[in-house]
Amino acid sequence: MHRKSLIAALSLLSAFSAQQSAQAQEYPVLPHSARYSITLVEAKVGEVTMLDGDLSIDLIKGCTNWTLQSHFNLAAGNQGGAGFVLVMNQAATESLDGRRFEFKTNVVVNDAPEETYQGIATLKEDGRGEAEFTLPEQKNVRLPEGTLFPINAMRTNLNAAWGAQQGLMNYIYFDGSELSAWRATDLVAGTPEPLDAQAQDPDGITKIGQPKRIVTTLFDLTNTDAEPISTYISDILPNGIVTRLTMDLGFLVAEARLVEVLAIPEPEC
Repeated sequence: MHRKSLIAALSLLSAFSAQQSAQAQEYPVLPHSARYSITLVEAKVGEVTMLDGDLSIDLIKGCTNWTLQSHFNLAAGNQGGAGFVLVMNQAATESLDGRRFEFKTNVVVNDAPEETYQGIATLKEDGRGEAEFTLPEQKNVRLPEGTLFPINAMRTNLNAAWGAQQGLMNYIYFDGSELSAWRATDLVAGTPEPLDAQAQDPDGITKIGQPKRIVTTLFDLTNTDAEPISTYISDILPNGIVTRLTMDLGFLVAEARLVEVLAIPEPEC
């Protein structure tokens, strides 16, 4: 479950980087390339006392799809020297209308292939649909009414977050990180921290708009009384750029901080 939570965290950070605000004319989606540093905030159960890592994400807008490409390195250990090195490469495309999602995630632990999730998911207008996995096994998964893929999920909820009514937002979330969807909630709560002074932003895109803090919680889809699987606190700008993400994975709390961000030009369609 720990590694699956990390995959979900990566997917959420990628998705937050792809959204529109309710003020889309003033704050349009900004395709960009971003790099983050990953550090340990708290080890809850003594499994991990040291953590170091980095993450790179490219968000590219095409004429029919968004493309997300990410590379994630994480080294964790304890005082006894035991630990692991985890590498994840993720590539996904989501249609601009949010109805088709193609995904592939490779997970390598200590130089040994661990997991690969690959497939294509499609939705009808009401959010019902199906995910067809080819890896780790051939399997078709039904997606319930109201399912949202990563980009459309965060676009919908950020529209609400920057809108007039800012309440608790509940939805079904499918990111291809497991052979099922998640139940998810978003809540605008707390005060964002300032962008790190050393973060590189030559295009000035982190200066567009005021940030908000959004708390996202993932639950098991089938168990309505389940405890949260993981919780993520994002400091995010209305143009979709995440400046800081705190990940509570149950056994540890880690933080991703923006190191560098560059704008990527949009195509002429």
